[in-house]
Amino acid sequence: MRSKDQFEGVQRSLQRAWIKGAGFTDEELSRPLIMIANTYQDFSPENAHLRTLADAVKAGVRMNGGTPIEMNTIHVTDSEAFAARSMRYVLPSRDIVADSVELMAEGHGVDALVLLTGGDKPTPGMIMAAARLNIPAIMLYCGPTRFGEHQGKKLFLETVYDGVGEAIRGAITEETLKAWEDKLFPGNGAGDTMTSGNTAGIYTEALGMSLPGSGTLEGGSNAQIRAAKHTGMRIVDLFRENVRPSDILTEAAFENALRAALAVSGSTNLVLHFIAMASEAGIKLDFDFIDRIGRTTPTLAKIAPSGPWGVSELGHAGGVPAVLKELGDLIHRDAITVSGRTVGEIVDAAANENPELLHSSSNAHSPEGAIFVLKGSSRARKHADPHMRLLMDKEGPFKKCAYHGHETPARDRTALPHKTPEAGIFD
Repeated sequence: MRSKDQFEGVQRSLQRAWIKGAGFTDEELSRPLIMIANTYQDFSPENAHLRTLADAVKAGVRMNGGTPIEMNTIHVTDSEAFAARSMRYVLPSRDIVADSVELMAEGHGVDALVLLTGGDKPTPGMIMAAARLNIPAIMLYCGPTRFGEHQGKKLFLETVYDGVGEAIRGAITEETLKAWEDKLFPGNGAGDTMTSGNTAGIYTEALGMSLPGSGTLEGGSNAQIRAAKHTGMRIVDLFRENVRPSDILTEAAFENALRAALAVSGSTNLVLHFIAMASEAGIKLDFDFIDRIGRTTPTLAKIAPSGPWGVSELGHAGGVPAVLKELGDLIHRDAITVSGRTVGEIVDAAANENPELLHSSSNAHSPEGAIFVLKGSSRARKHADPHMRLLMDKEGPFKKCAYHGHETPARDRTALPHKTPEAGIFD
């Protein structure tokens, strides 16, 4: 055990004395030391319940003969930072999360990691740390929140976004907008929209780093608390079996994860996170890889904002295992997971409980996934998707691409949401 180097032997007496000062015993120090890396904070719904989940994880670790210790890292919360100068601090926080988990795990010589997280920056950041450290690791995502309701209307994140404009132009009253604001979150979790965070909960499960079905459990639910206990128990087994992230984070696993996310209308933010996670795992994953997977992955579910369904409803329909099952032969069945089962074994045990929400591949919404990649600098064709506008200089090369009015600096390769077959508008 790595922790023996930290705490065993006469020469480590002071180190034992120090941790005993926090109440630890010799018996606890003789067992595998499991670090829980937690993004708990009390002012964002993704994280507010993670202290409860951490206690459940600890109980699971102890039940299986391990000793849990807990650290906290950060989450600069996107939805509280939007449209303000604070937004510039969100993306860099991903790498700070990765660095902080790496520093604590190495600095304290722990034997294994439980990654307890919410949000689309901390979640891939923790996968990056696990790949760097390559010690046994397992993740539990914060979970979605069941959609809010007001006068029979489902409330999603985009309901409130759109409501701001509707209130400004007089289509709804400010009182109605206030009611939507107050009722959007019936409880803790990351909302019920397929946000970047909820997309991360899905792709990390499909990567094999979370227990089957855990990525779509409603935040703070009894089912999620039980999953936290099972997560704590399972990490001790992973330590004993010496199953490491390098065994799980293979190219096949990344392809499975990407297909699962694209099949359920996943967020475009996954592009930069997949490239970063794969790089830490020593996997070559680039825009061409993402484009190939995007063009050959059918869209099976229209989750809000792409459709009327919530992420929690996807969970009730069978969650990630059911998505992988409906993807059929596109999935690498031999990829291993933290559960001890292969993807194929998980898929064989899965069932699609709501075919209206989650379509089969033969009845897909679209033969392509949520994202594909555009290349080049040629002029736009006259039949371009009206949802996308190209801003061009007099010589012709496109300088910016504006999607729904949001301009982004031009790059050689730009990832944009897929809307229609005609959206691939560059030569």
